[in-house]
Amino acid sequence: MPSIHQSPFRLLIIMALSIFLSEFVVMIAIYLLPPFPSRLAEAIFDAAVLIVMLSPILYFFLFKPMLSQVKEREYAEEEVVKLNRELEWRISELEELNVELESFSYSVSHDLRSPLFVIQGFSQLLAENYVEALDSKGADFLKRIVSSSKRMSQIIDSLLTLSHVAREEIQHEELDLSEMASTVAVELSKRNPTNHVEVIIEKGVKARGDARLLRIVMENLLDNAWKYTSKQPKPRIEFGMLKEKDESIIYYVRDNGVGFDTAYADKLFMPFERLHSGDEYPGTGVGLATVKRIVHRHGGRVWAESGVGNGAVFYFGPFNGR
Repeated sequence: MPSIHQSPFRLLIIMALSIFLSEFVVMIAIYLLPPFPSRLAEAIFDAAVLIVMLSPILYFFLFKPMLSQVKEREYAEEEVVKLNRELEWRISELEELNVELESFSYSVSHDLRSPLFVIQGFSQLLAENYVEALDSKGADFLKRIVSSSKRMSQIIDSLLTLSHVAREEIQHEELDLSEMASTVAVELSKRNPTNHVEVIIEKGVKARGDARLLRIVMENLLDNAWKYTSKQPKPRIEFGMLKEKDESIIYYVRDNGVGFDTAYADKLFMPFERLHSGDEYPGTGVGLATVKRIVHRHGGRVWAESGVGNGAVFYFGPFNGR
């Protein structure tokens, strides 16, 4: 496409050449064709002269608006190119920052392990060998130290998992999520023998994705549902899938637990954001953030629907399978 400055001049030259060529053809026709009446010949000549005289006016009223549109379009295209370049630069910058942040998170979490192991080790020695030398108050302090160190260890493990799932290369394969959910449910039942939960798993639910990462998704969502139904008289958890209009598949985990206020649903998937007390429902506050990151890496999204006291449903997918 011609530049903004060249377009008007090129169009004006072409227009002028066309007018002069048409007048030249008219003059030849007057001399070569049978004689015209003098008045008709004069009228044709006057019309040609009039066209030449009116060409600036035609350019101003007819062609100039067209040229203005061309200029505006060229300017808009230049702006789009400029914005795209800036967007690409911003995306690249964000990717670099994410890599640095994940590396920092991994390093900090990994480096915290050593001093934490020391705290846990000496606390355990105190609890085993010197607890009788402590009074009730000292024993309570020691119990709190042991409990807090265990919780910190769990948080560090969760942070390392969150960092790891963001860096690990995804290996796609055909998976049976129904079988995976059944295996996780059996493990949760053994881990919590006093909590008898009715687990309903739809058969034949398939997905294409990374087996290890999607296992983490199922573990976190089912464990979350198991935890928040623990105080229900008849706890129930369901796993299944839904088909959308475009035939894409959405997976879900539904429970009849304590639920939550949907006004704060977005906070669920942020690290360390909790909607319930840690004393009432223990946890690290990193599990759902890990779920979100894994699902996003599979090309899907995750969201939740609930109501206080009405249970909750967590949806995730669809996966692109790339």
